[in-house]
Amino acid sequence: MIVTLVALRLERKERDRADRLQIELEKNMLERELLDARLRLLQAQIEPHFLFNTLANIEALVESRSDNAGPVLRHLIAYLRAAMPRLSDADATLDTELQLVRAYLELMHMRMPDRLQFSVPNVPDLNHMRFPAMALLTLVENVVRHGIDPSLTGGRIEVGGKRDSKTGIVTLSVADTGIGMSETALAGTGLSNLRTRLQAIYGPDARLDLHEETPHGLRVELVFHPGNHA
Repeated sequence: MIVTLVALRLERKERDRADRLQIELEKNMLERELLDARLRLLQAQIEPHFLFNTLANIEALVESRSDNAGPVLRHLIAYLRAAMPRLSDADATLDTELQLVRAYLELMHMRMPDRLQFSVPNVPDLNHMRFPAMALLTLVENVVRHGIDPSLTGGRIEVGGKRDSKTGIVTLSVADTGIGMSETALAGTGLSNLRTRLQAIYGPDARLDLHEETPHGLRVELVFHPGNHA
């Protein structure tokens, strides 16, 4: 009888332990599903934000019947054909993101060839790093809209990236020599969502930092550790 009681007690403990593990597993699955749903929602907000702003950037050319309207529209169509399959790509890399950034800036350069210069270098050691789709593109689009477009002289956009060899922390940056972005612009949907996406993917230590450039302009930095990818 004693042996039977001990066996029953052990069986009950194992059953309780299995139940707790099952509850924990279900909890983790629900948290993961919630995170995925949150990221999909944020992505859904960012996509039309970008597309509408891109279309707005060429509206003036079309309305003024500029000779550049046709070529710009053709470039836009080609760009969107390349971009659309990647907008919701969970396996997007920094390399594909930089390709989109270059294509977008080429399009904007055609619209204002005398007012926009840019540099988007290759970052070979980070090319295959998984990176949230349209994150850098959101920064660049905001810089064009709020930093370069309002400036009479335009400006230059420099995109950069590096990894700290000791800590492994990655810093991606978008710097411009335009007028910078106003406080109202900084509170927009694009940057707010981007900050939230970074922290949801790379953890709460991921940051979006803003630095004033001298004599004018702004540098926006995304700082995160890719090893913390969910």
